[in-house]
Amino acid sequence: MKNIENEINDILAHWNPINVPYELAHDEYKSYVQTILKNGNNKDLLFECMCNITMSIIGSGFEITNEMHVNDLKQVCDEIFKIIDKK
Repeated sequence: MKNIENEINDILAHWNPINVPYELAHDEYKSYVQTILKNGNNKDLLFECMCNITMSIIGSGFEITNEMHVNDLKQVCDEIFKIIDKK
């Protein structure tokens, strides 16, 4: 399980929606990994979870009405789902 957690955290760190310095990104986002794992078995739930994290917790300026934001988040969710789905 630890490997999956690390892979998801790597995706979040590379995505880095609030642009923290790269050397801090892995620590910044790791607290969200367990929540993502709990919602990651269903693409719709994962996207909803990621929207909540992005808008309510991280406060990245994500707007659900912005097509570019949504597409970017969907791409991140697809990457995460592939990792969870292969476990």
